[in-house]
Amino acid sequence: MKAEPKSTPLDQRVANTLQNAAPHLVQTVSVKTLEKEIQGISVMIDSGATGNFCDIKYTRKMGIRFIKKSTLEVVRAVDGTNLSSGPISHDTEPMQMQGFGGHQEQIIFNLIDAPQFQLILGLPWLTEHNPQIDWSKRTIKMNSSYCKENCFHDGVEVSTKSQAACLSSHSSVIFALKTAEIPKEYEDLVAVFDEKEAEKLPPHLPYDCKIELEPGAILPCSRIYALTEAENQHLKEYLDQYLANGFIRPSESPVSSPLFFIPKKDGSLRTCIDYRALNQVTIKNRYPLPLVSVLLDQVKNARIYSKLNLREAYHLIRVASGDEWKTAFRTRYGLFEYQVMPYGLCNAPAAFQTTSYPMKAD
Repeated sequence: MKAEPKSTPLDQRVANTLQNAAPHLVQTVSVKTLEKEIQGISVMIDSGATGNFCDIKYTRKMGIRFIKKSTLEVVRAVDGTNLSSGPISHDTEPMQMQGFGGHQEQIIFNLIDAPQFQLILGLPWLTEHNPQIDWSKRTIKMNSSYCKENCFHDGVEVSTKSQAACLSSHSSVIFALKTAEIPKEYEDLVAVFDEKEAEKLPPHLPYDCKIELEPGAILPCSRIYALTEAENQHLKEYLDQYLANGFIRPSESPVSSPLFFIPKKDGSLRTCIDYRALNQVTIKNRYPLPLVSVLLDQVKNARIYSKLNLREAYHLIRVASGDEWKTAFRTRYGLFEYQVMPYGLCNAPAAFQTTSYPMKAD
């Protein structure tokens, strides 16, 4: 029998095949986010890359925020194999990239494990800007008609207004919207739809979610659920993001609940904590939830309808001070507890109804 060759790590396969890949060259650029400016970033311009990519480890190191994609994207390495880290699930926040002799643009990168390069600009970027590349001198000139019209001016800035356009676009490169493109009637509401506002830790309020345990209850201590490599990668990104914005914190709680993931219809993963054991020993909040039949009867003759749509609604409510330890969950990376109300608690619907009722009252 013929022995099967040993598998080679992805980064080594990339290095082994790089010389046979499509033409590429390395340049230096700077990027600016809403919070910081980073100089001297190595970017590989690669006509064989199918998109624009950023190394996920570099993103974490530099504190660049990342945003969950609406759908997962499968990317293959230069040797035709799928990335071992699984489909791409996150993008960087919109960033202003500067370089190439005064060229500037607003851009979003897909996050992948690319240890050899911090940034990769692929075929979509080359097609968009159509630069003049001298392969013998390893130089690049951004002198296309598109770049002359759009990329050499002072008006491209990272803003909350342009973020909305970037996040709703399927293109890897998009320029900032001009203020004139937003109707005056809505300009003062732009901040309401700023996703970064939903990422801030909310203050404590009178309606914080309380977790009162039954007297003499045995505290739950559950085992860790087994996860796939793709799920572990998603878990690390989830922990990094939630630790950064303060939604969770490291814990020394005697309580622990397990974490798992449920696939969404779009292929992405929903993070879930199995709080069933905790819920069994929690004193129930019997705050009444609205009857659907009554709600429909109230609006049956209406002509104009409005909808309350809150981003990560439960996370807008804090766990009551002193009760955070009861929400602790175990992972391979450690024990953590929520400072915001997590999904899965038996009293979460009642707490949310208590908080939102004044907004919906007659």
